[in-house]
Amino acid sequence: MQDVRCAACGAKLCEMDNKQVEIRCHSCKSDVLISRTGTGLDMKFLEIRDSATCIPALAIKLNSADETYRYFLKRAGYSLEGMGSIELIKLSTGEANYDPFCWDGNSRTMRLAHVYIKGAFDALVNGEVVDVEYILGETKEPKVSERGE
Repeated sequence: MQDVRCAACGAKLCEMDNKQVEIRCHSCKSDVLISRTGTGLDMKFLEIRDSATCIPALAIKLNSADETYRYFLKRAGYSLEGMGSIELIKLSTGEANYDPFCWDGNSRTMRLAHVYIKGAFDALVNGEVVDVEYILGETKEPKVSERGE
């Protein structure tokens, strides 16, 4: 067993073995996601780009061989067949959707990026730029990350 402590304030959150868990620290209210190998839930940080737009995002592939995970995902309405579901989260606002067609506001950017990410998730690299203008053929070259690497 391993003690898990909040990265923000150092408070002890729990003890855990090989699990994935999301915890909200009661001391400072920070969210902590602890992931262990073997969960079957893959995550990737992505930079979603469009005309004058840069959206930091987290994509989570909700597909697992673990029957407990599968039960809760199915119970919540997630599709576990075919490509499975991709939960896409805007890190700046916390807005999240697993249905690419349920995005409000900047719908072109998020809808098209989400559809692309769902189809290409396994080929995407953590930190990759998903450029909607390039995907649509509106530009000849994909945008470069704003990270400066």
